[in-house]
Amino acid sequence: TQRFEFTNMPPRFEVRFSNVCNPTGALMVEAEYWLKDFRYRGVDVLRGDGSMKMVYTTNELTVAVQPLLIVRDEGIAQGGFVVDDMKKTVTFDMVSEVNPKAMARIVGLFEEETMKEWVFNGPVRVKIKGSTDYTDYTGINFVAEVDGKEMGVKPFIADECRFTMKMDGLTNTVQDLRGKLLGGDISGWVRCVFQPGFTNDMSFSLECDVKNANFERLARLMSSDLCMRSPGS
Repeated sequence: TQRFEFTNMPPRFEVRFSNVCNPTGALMVEAEYWLKDFRYRGVDVLRGDGSMKMVYTTNELTVAVQPLLIVRDEGIAQGGFVVDDMKKTVTFDMVSEVNPKAMARIVGLFEEETMKEWVFNGPVRVKIKGSTDYTDYTGINFVAEVDGKEMGVKPFIADECRFTMKMDGLTNTVQDLRGKLLGGDISGWVRCVFQPGFTNDMSFSLECDVKNANFERLARLMSSDLCMRSPGS
């Protein structure tokens, strides 16, 4: 499809059909695939392997891709997801070392505009499980454990950081935050409430402790144009 771009190695598939002539009209398609050196949704991927199962009946249309393996320069992602076209939902369970911006584009979980202020300059490990609708995302619900280095939201880039993120509808809560910023230790929580469509028009509240940091540099960051432009309360 147009989402895929192959450069050198053509994709390899093994496909099996069953119940094609079932009186109920049911159709099941199972496939295994092996992909190398390709682009998906504009993201370069070194390797992508997995299994796919599609079930189509008069009241069900699901596509399950599991297990799934994605390999990029910075790391691998493993897990799977299920698309339910009748309910307009996607359920997922993944462990990933792939840059979260690239992974979000592959899965289609967030638009690029939503994550433009996030920075991931170092290794990041994300364990995420949950579900989302793909209409207006108000039905999104997931829990993610994040552990990384040189990451954050502009202009606050932590040397290292770990936290648990919980998304429930349009409310995103970051809790158990621990990390290092500007030579000191940080801890706390952040809660953001998005508008439908995940525009940058949002409100947020936070509580954060900073110890032994370079407070002169911290003050400059907090008074920077980028920080002052950030929406919130």
